[in-house]
Amino acid sequence: MKEPNQVIVVSAGDSLTQATFSSDYLSILRGRLKGQHYEFVNAGQLGDTSENLLKRIDKDVLARNPNFITILIGANDARKDTELKQALEAYRRNIEEIILKIRNKTNVPVAFISLAPLGENPNSEKNKTVERYNAILKDIATKQNLEYLPLFEKLIPILSNKIPIDTSVFKLNFATALIKSAFQKYFLRKDWNAISASNGYSILIDGIHINDKAGNILADLIQEWLLSINKM
Repeated sequence: MKEPNQVIVVSAGDSLTQATFSSDYLSILRGRLKGQHYEFVNAGQLGDTSENLLKRIDKDVLARNPNFITILIGANDARKDTELKQALEAYRRNIEEIILKIRNKTNVPVAFISLAPLGENPNSEKNKTVERYNAILKDIATKQNLEYLPLFEKLIPILSNKIPIDTSVFKLNFATALIKSAFQKYFLRKDWNAISASNGYSILIDGIHINDKAGNILADLIQEWLLSINKM
């Protein structure tokens, strides 16, 4: 049961929201907005795709009676080596069905967060693919009167003067990078920015997950959105 004046923000997504291997942007928001009646609910799930999120949206998001919903999903869709046209069509269909489920239960404000870059080469084929996924989110947001928070668009300029460490083809021994980063974080007690730098990155930790520099930028976007609505 909600406390008086409590504002519940449910953030749905994959490992970038779940935050075991990524910056905990919800924790950043909790610290910033402490004492302002916000409760941030982490509905992130490691490895989730848009299809996975669709299946659990009722149980993990709507059942929490949110006042606001943020959605950051699609990195694992974009990473798949499936036929792109079919993958994009499936992604659009899943996102539209997620919004339909939400709107069947509530009319609370919803914000899509654009997908973060995959690798730090802005001109890679994989990031061109990410842009196509983000274009779908932006299109649906416009048509459905939802918010679009431009995380990708905020992060890409940071990489403009950086020599990319990955080639135009996105390649990553992801399991090895994940284990290495987790060891540095939870055994050596390094922060995500230090781990990111040791791996040669600026905004990413392992080519996929965001460090605290990027996490603070994401927190900025969400905070500005929440406060702009609550001031109305």
